[in-house]
Amino acid sequence: MRGWTRRRARARSVHGLGALLEDLYTALLAFAMTAASLLSVAEDLGADLRVGRGAPVVDGPFLDPGWIAVLLAAAGVVALAGLAARTGPVSLTWAQSAWWLPLPVDRRTLLRPAALRWPAVAAVLGAAPGAGLVLVLAARPDATALACGAVLGAATAAAAVLLPALAQTAGAEQAARRVADTALAALPLAGVLVAVLAVPRLVLSVPPALPVLVVLATCGAAFAVDVLSPMVRDRSLREHGDTTGQAHLALLSLDLGGLSAALSAQRRVRVRPVSRLLAASRWPTARWRAPAALVCADLLLLLRTPRALLRLAVTACLPVAALAAPSPWPVVLAVLVGGYAGAAPTAAAVRAAQLCPALDALLPLGDAAVRAHRMVVPVAATALWGAAAGALLGLSTGGVGEWVLLGALAGPVWGAAAVRAARRPAPDFARPLIATPMGAVPTGLGAALATGPDVALVGALPMLLALVGSGPSPLLVPVQAVLTVLALLVAAATGSSRPR
Repeated sequence: MRGWTRRRARARSVHGLGALLEDLYTALLAFAMTAASLLSVAEDLGADLRVGRGAPVVDGPFLDPGWIAVLLAAAGVVALAGLAARTGPVSLTWAQSAWWLPLPVDRRTLLRPAALRWPAVAAVLGAAPGAGLVLVLAARPDATALACGAVLGAATAAAAVLLPALAQTAGAEQAARRVADTALAALPLAGVLVAVLAVPRLVLSVPPALPVLVVLATCGAAFAVDVLSPMVRDRSLREHGDTTGQAHLALLSLDLGGLSAALSAQRRVRVRPVSRLLAASRWPTARWRAPAALVCADLLLLLRTPRALLRLAVTACLPVAALAAPSPWPVVLAVLVGGYAGAAPTAAAVRAAQLCPALDALLPLGDAAVRAHRMVVPVAATALWGAAAGALLGLSTGGVGEWVLLGALAGPVWGAAAVRAARRPAPDFARPLIATPMGAVPTGLGAALATGPDVALVGALPMLLALVGSGPSPLLVPVQAVLTVLALLVAAATGSSRPR
């Protein structure tokens, strides 16, 4: 059946062998360039550590660059496991599910390519990071150590995909997803703990037997997935195939909002009673009931998404973890990236309203009023995030009150950036396309992708200056307040909440 499907698809395909070879060349070129860049950076960092140029230049807790590399590698493995748990990894497309699943054939041989495809891809992608980690941590990296590191990285990446596949055969996809999300959220806290406890520098020595054992264990997991693949339910195959298809389409069209929605969608709908929060929207007068219903619905969506609340809490700790680095620039990067990553889930209702503005159309509110009220929950949540991050920064550097005030004023900037990014238009592929090594992209793509982060970068400038300098000054607080108001006005004027 698989061979017949391939032959029929090849016969009906509009692309020939040349298009396949071109895609393979592009993929191999992109992989080679990425691997070369990664290995070059890892070699420079490892050389600096071996000659002693990684010593701390600040007093207090210090996070060794070697441990930073280890935490980044662990974050990559855990993120890969979380991605595999969201997309299956054993899945079938809609057409394959409709034609293959009802057939009276051996389910194991039918699902074998789907079960082993993504572990093989992960093994190829994990080889270069494994060798790079050896270059950073090994005392004397040689060809044998690099080969062992590459094999170990490939086997670890494949195992990160095979473990969610084993969970899928047992019907525990949601549990695997929660475990991966929790482990990813715990990594910044682990970095803080390593810095506070002053754990000595890690020197990696990979014995040749370790990669062999990991490869054997990975092969055993792959065999177990192959044997247990018939136990995967048809519903799971269809749902994860739908998720993979949506994510693939969003990635090809460079729709980051659609990609986030596809990967964060909950396939199991929980029937819950009407929340008291929605009942509270009847308390105001008739004039304010529609705005109250809108705000309560957004707040209820945020409160019923524990992952979003956990992300807010974890990203508030990222600046403190970056304080352990010997330079202020990691703190600036942690504030920018952490603030945007924490604020993005608070705008989930705005993204949903862009896709299906049914509630907005039913409410007796104007377009400007809907856009303004949709910003209440993201702004309030990010203000609390900024106050918490400021309090932690103040406890680490001194001046808690000033940092809390500055953080509370700067936090809504990221809420405005998330709302602005949620309302940005999708890339228009009807416009003239630009040929790149990664494929054709429409003109104006850079401006579209910068919609949202531009507000965060400009609006949070006073707080970034306080991080680079000596802390919050009396002049930075009013400037931050003015920039925050401007960021909110810009975000409220972005896009439209009503169908045209």
